[in-house]
Amino acid sequence: MTLQQLKYMIIVAERGSITEAAKELYISQPSLSGAIKEVEKESGITIFSRCRAGVALTKEGMEFLGYARQVVQQMELLESKYSDLGILYLCNSNENVLRKLFEEYNLNFFELFTATPHIFIGKDHPLAKCASVRLDDLKPYPRLSFVQGTYESSNYSEELFSNEPAERSIKVSDRAAIVNLMIGLDGYTISSGIFPKYLQGDSIISIPLEEDEVMHIGYILNKDKELSELGEIYVEALKQYQT
Repeated sequence: MTLQQLKYMIIVAERGSITEAAKELYISQPSLSGAIKEVEKESGITIFSRCRAGVALTKEGMEFLGYARQVVQQMELLESKYSDLGILYLCNSNENVLRKLFEEYNLNFFELFTATPHIFIGKDHPLAKCASVRLDDLKPYPRLSFVQGTYESSNYSEELFSNEPAERSIKVSDRAAIVNLMIGLDGYTISSGIFPKYLQGDSIISIPLEEDEVMHIGYILNKDKELSELGEIYVEALKQYQT
């Protein structure tokens, strides 16, 4: 079972409803139900009992949730203690706002490389054979967006052109769900064009997006700190994508 699945269990228990938990997590109800079944199968216990009002923890589920909370809390402590840098991008639409925040929070931005916009789509998508596309070409297809935290304005979005209107827009908090929706719903997301093959092999492709924008990809670091040894290794690995 994964850390993400443990977080799912905690949210379901807090909400007492798979439907409400799915809304909060920005994933579909069947996907959340499937995650619960996977965890219950792997753990060999029934974590939730279904009732008229929603779901309730079983006796075994209460014990399981106690351990799950400990694991999640310990991971959060590890991340807060040892995560010494953050990866992000600057572009025309967000640079002024983000640089003000860097100054406010005593952060430096170190650019690693630049990238032009691309779309990610499934290899069987109707646009898959195009050499490049424009935003207008994407209008018939659902736009997929990853929501990570509280901020959802375009200045904090993980995707370029998030302020552009879309007839159909799907927001999720699970990156794996975005990949599945690209393949199953002919959805798309906009990013740098850098996609790790281990996620879905050759099922996902990137196509240049012919729009006037450039992503300045880099990392932020507190002005009073230096990169840790692990951070330096990570940054060197990222530099392989320089163009």
